[in-house]
Amino acid sequence: MQAARAKATQQRQLAKAQKVTFKEAWDAYVSTRENHVTKPLAPRTIKDLESHLRRSFGQWHDMPLTSVTQDAIKDKHALLIQKSGNAQANQAMRYLRAVLNWAMNQPEYAVSLPSNPVATLTKDKRWAEVKPNEQSLLKQQLKDWFNAVALIENPVPKAYFQFVLLTGCRREEALSLKWEDVDLRWRSLTFYGTKNGDDRVIPLTNYVLQLVTSLPRRNQWVFSSPTSTDGRMREPAKFIKKIAEKTGIDISSHGLRKSFATLSEWCELPDGAIKQIMGHKPSGVHERHYRHRPLDLLAMIHQRLEDWILTEAGKEIVALPMPGLKAVA
Repeated sequence: MQAARAKATQQRQLAKAQKVTFKEAWDAYVSTRENHVTKPLAPRTIKDLESHLRRSFGQWHDMPLTSVTQDAIKDKHALLIQKSGNAQANQAMRYLRAVLNWAMNQPEYAVSLPSNPVATLTKDKRWAEVKPNEQSLLKQQLKDWFNAVALIENPVPKAYFQFVLLTGCRREEALSLKWEDVDLRWRSLTFYGTKNGDDRVIPLTNYVLQLVTSLPRRNQWVFSSPTSTDGRMREPAKFIKKIAEKTGIDISSHGLRKSFATLSEWCELPDGAIKQIMGHKPSGVHERHYRHRPLDLLAMIHQRLEDWILTEAGKEIVALPMPGLKAVA
């Protein structure tokens, strides 16, 4: 009798577990960890989790959690490598592993997951090899790169690539930028919830101002898309490939960010100012104890770098009035 009851209970639990969807478990994990008392997830991590749920596991949302098998993991990982590259595929699976490890310790999900299927990537040595990306633009490559970007017909990715190079921002910072974060009066951009956990205000330089104000205002996002589910542009990987085909320069968003730092050395600009613009923590005793530069001083330094890059690229420099001033004839 007891055995029959136990079996019936197990069957009820399994039937209930089979109704739990992948997205329900993922959302529950994010909600629980976001509000954790001692170790809440960082805002940047939450953004990454939401991003991967949407773009890496979009077709899995309504799939039963019981269907997340080792074979499904291997197939999805291989697909993500082709679609997004080795690093992003691995990151998606690391986040999934964390979600499933948490779910295995929750009574309502545990019956669906006797073990973590992501472990098969370690067991079968299927993690993709990720080599450090040392690529950055050389001074003599700037003209070819800008010319190739100019051939992109879609104005949003065209502006995006130049924006990342000329601001030194992170990919997700650019793609998360909203129109309300653009201050045209005082010529500034604000990145919220950055990787370091701090909000960051940087100058809106002359050329970047022209890039931003030329974009269509479809929705809240500066870099928008009429076809994506949330209206925000995805990183246009296909254009990176096209630029590489035309120029032989295969450089990612991270490579453009790195180029901002390396190219600044040609101008002999203050290292601390470049770090402040890029959102790096200050290094060295002097910089750690030096107060952050105000926006107007930072703008002067940033504009020098932008003008130098554009000059090397053969682009015309257009001088604009400083914030708060009016041009006079």
